[in-house]
Amino acid sequence: MLRKEYTENPFNKEEYGRLLKLALGPRNQKQFCVDAGLSRSYINKYINGMMDKPPTIGTIEKIADATEDVSFEELLVAAGYDPGKHERKETMKGKVDDAGQYLLMPVLLNIMNSDYEWSISSQGYREGEPVQVVIENEPVRDWYFIPVTKKDVAREDILAVLMSDQQFTNTSKVSFVTQNEIIYDRIRTMKFPLLSLYVSAIRVNGKNIEESEIKTNQETDVNIVEGMQKNLFSID
Repeated sequence: MLRKEYTENPFNKEEYGRLLKLALGPRNQKQFCVDAGLSRSYINKYINGMMDKPPTIGTIEKIADATEDVSFEELLVAAGYDPGKHERKETMKGKVDDAGQYLLMPVLLNIMNSDYEWSISSQGYREGEPVQVVIENEPVRDWYFIPVTKKDVAREDILAVLMSDQQFTNTSKVSFVTQNEIIYDRIRTMKFPLLSLYVSAIRVNGKNIEESEIKTNQETDVNIVEGMQKNLFSID
């Protein structure tokens, strides 16, 4: 079932852009995007009124968490949501464990270097959920990453994960990440032809990343792209 969020009122993109400018405060746009966990191109388009589609409530929560100059309720109203019908969720503060951090950092850096409009949606495994990257304007809306270290992982193990999480929808992609070649080969040959979900296996080998799509009844070209490298800001 496709998960959607419907606004109760029209999206006022001019007012929303004005509120975003206020939310920046004294920070530049780059620093604000880092603080909010949102891509710079995504925020820039909303600030300049270039997006007709309202932001998700999850995105509004991230912006509200990153500023004291604009309220969650003000952002909701500008986006077209009724504040009386949408409660603010508690911000999760979990941390990725050492093994997951090692596996996922090269993957997340690859997405940061891509041309996708992305934002980080969740923060780790101690709350019992996978890391989630939200991709805008693509067939894949929510991209989840799950580290795998079990050497004898079976099809039943993978299927149990895919079927047990109600947040996975037909606009979700679930990628199982490992550094072990045997685990990777085992997972990437699995098939789930009746599953309405995008699924892949990812192998991390140092800075090199390899991804294989797993057979389901859906296909996508939203994937890890090797060789993309942008110059990130640094103090040298």
